[in-house]
Amino acid sequence: MIIVVIIGFSPSLIFRPVFKDTQLPTSLIIHGIINLLWFVILLYQTWFIFKGKIINHKKIGYFGFSLAAIIVIMNFFIIYMVTQKYHNGEYSLQAAAGLSLGNFIGYVINSVIIALAYFYKHRHDYHKRLIYLFSLSLVSFASDRIGRMFIDTGDVGLNGIIMGYAIHIIFIVALIIYDVKTRKKPHVISILGIFIPIISLSLIFYLLGNGYGEVFLNLFK
Repeated sequence: MIIVVIIGFSPSLIFRPVFKDTQLPTSLIIHGIINLLWFVILLYQTWFIFKGKIINHKKIGYFGFSLAAIIVIMNFFIIYMVTQKYHNGEYSLQAAAGLSLGNFIGYVINSVIIALAYFYKHRHDYHKRLIYLFSLSLVSFASDRIGRMFIDTGDVGLNGIIMGYAIHIIFIVALIIYDVKTRKKPHVISILGIFIPIISLSLIFYLLGNGYGEVFLNLFK
């Protein structure tokens, strides 16, 4: 996952001076650093479990949950920034509505996933798969940018959506294969992971198609 994140954010964040002349706002830089930090912690947590260092895993886990909460909260500020750019004439209605609604739906879904991961912290089979889904949802922002690297489809960004869904399915298939090898059948959380992007995209297109995108943007006037 972290490799996908590094590739996706290299042009816009990690190696931005090489690819772009403009600077990112400080809030977006902090947002990107926190997201990268999440994956660094994820690697450490996986290593602790592999080595059987459960106490270390639990200690770092509380910091990880705090970081996840910050990521979710900062996503709300990203939504606010997009809506303000629309009201200032920097984004078209289609682009702003798609970005803001997409982020908001992701905000809600990620909040539920990480809350469940905390609730099931003593149910290892549920906990680790929910953390996996939360991490995969963060990967989607990077995979969207990877899709946009190949073809510029303007405001719609269809190639980004396709790339994001393709990468999501690859990781979910890997999780299901792991389930079958370790427990002989797919876990319910793994199955849920298949439907999350379908539910998310269905909601986004339904809301946009029925004019709720502009309504949502106007809530932030």
